[in-house]
Amino acid sequence: MSKFIVLFPRLEIRGANAQPAWWFLAPPSPTAYVGFGQALALKCLPPGSNDEFIGVGAVVHDFRLRAERLPDSYQWHPHQHRAATLIDKADYADTKTLALSAQPSARCDLTVSLAVVFEEGASVDAELIERFMRSARVAGGTVEGDAIQYELHADMAQVKQRLKTGFSLHARPDLMKPRAGEDTHDALLRATRSTPDNREANPWVMPALFGFSRVTPVQDRIWTRDGLPHAFAEPLIGLVQLKSLRDAPIPVWKYQKPSHSNRVFLVGH
Repeated sequence: MSKFIVLFPRLEIRGANAQPAWWFLAPPSPTAYVGFGQALALKCLPPGSNDEFIGVGAVVHDFRLRAERLPDSYQWHPHQHRAATLIDKADYADTKTLALSAQPSARCDLTVSLAVVFEEGASVDAELIERFMRSARVAGGTVEGDAIQYELHADMAQVKQRLKTGFSLHARPDLMKPRAGEDTHDALLRATRSTPDNREANPWVMPALFGFSRVTPVQDRIWTRDGLPHAFAEPLIGLVQLKSLRDAPIPVWKYQKPSHSNRVFLVGH
């Protein structure tokens, strides 16, 4: 399929989400980057042309967890600020104990290049791209800079040549295969354990959010965004590996939804 790529090189992101699921901390997952691409497509393509959006390639250049080490501790402790989104008592989750409604979550700062892939001939409006980037967010973090630059490229080989350095995200489903007596959760924990063997055989492996599994019917609900039908879902967690651009290509991540399935998930190739 012919395509073209809108590249945003080395975006500086501040305060991005570093908690892709409730039980682990990690850099933003591919879902965050594809979500950025989907939002761009919705704003910059003509109505009804969203199928011209293909997917997103991501290259991480720098990652800094907002955390600190306490005395006599060998682990990083994330800064978890609690807050209220308003300034009156109506914004508390519990009127008796005044528990703040904005619960703490881990945040990070990162530098990432995003290559948004469209079908060739897609009517992407340059003015709308610039307008979108004025308030765009990546993984909930703000994009720094007054004039965000973007470039057009024909393929990922050109993008790789342009960026030269960085780490692309590669799916590692092979590491999720359980051994005897294990389940996939055990396999994930084993693959991410900091051991000499893991660091030698599969460095820079981390858990990531790959998609969602629906657990309730899709139906109209009050207070949903844009009045769209809504369903509750559970996260689908897998493993990704950061690989240097010197040794690996840049996969394009895009959603797949098998027919007659309650799951939607990303594939990267």
